[in-house]
Formats: sequence, C-alpha cells, structure tokens
Amino acid sequence: MKNKDIRSVALRLLSFHEHSQQELVEKLRMRGFPTEEIEPLCEEFSGKGYLDDRRVAESFLASALLKRDKGIIRLQQELHRRGINRELIDATLSSYRAEVDECAVVKGLTEHLAARGRDKIYIERYLWRQGFSRLHVHAVLHLDNEPIDS
Repeated sequence: MKNKDIRSVALRLLSFHEHSQQELVEKLRMRGFPTEEIEPLCEEFSGKGYLDDRRVAESFLASALLKRDKGIIRLQQELHRRGINRELIDATLSSYRAEVDECAVVKGLTEHLAARGRDKIYIERYLWRQGFSRLHVHAVLHLDNEPIDS
C-alpha cells in the first residue's frame, strides 16, 4: 500500500513540473517516505524517462535564455542547488554561452536600470547578485566612454 502511495505522490509532483532527482528525493522525504522506498522508485522513474536531470537543466536554461536576466554564475548556482552534477552543468551551460552575449545582456540591464533612476552602485551590486561576472559588469559600468544614462 505504501509503495502505491509513494508512486502516486511522486507522479503527482512530476506532473506539475520537471524535478531533478535530488528535488524529488527531498520532496518525498519531507512527506515522510523512507529512503529505502525512494531510491528504487527514482531508479525506476529514471529508467522510464520520468526523471531526467539533463532535461531539467536544459529546460531551466531555455527559460533563462528567454528571460536573459541572470548571469552564468547564478545559473550555475541554481542548477547546483537543484542537484544537477557539475559535468552536466558545464555541458548544458556551454550551449547557453554560445547563444548569449553576456556583456550585451549586462549592458541592456544597465541601461534599463539607469533609465529607472538607479545609480551605478545599485546597478553594480544588482548585476553581481544576478550572477554576472565582475569582468562584464566592470566593462559596462566603468570602461565604457558613454554615460550609462544615455
């Protein structure tokens, strides 16, 4: 009976949105299911394609590609927090890097924030919190000859 309960709970969780294996394990543990029931279920679901960390990482980055509001560092951290392993993070981020000019994204965000009356210090800290590299932030804020509010 319990095995059926864990299966239905796991399927319901996966029906809402993609979860990494670590996320599903954590959610099932929070609901009181024992590890000895969770692990075989995750293996089964991975084998059937219900759980796929690569798909989770690619989906997450596809969403980030549309928004273009987070830097590579923040994306790495968020994928790591979701339980995606380092090799998979690096592999999926390589295609993201090829499609996104991070310096152009920083420039666009800088112009947007400056137009809203934000000063350079605020913009700089905001961009760092969003995971953009200090090199790109510094290049846009400090090495550009044009003022950021133009």
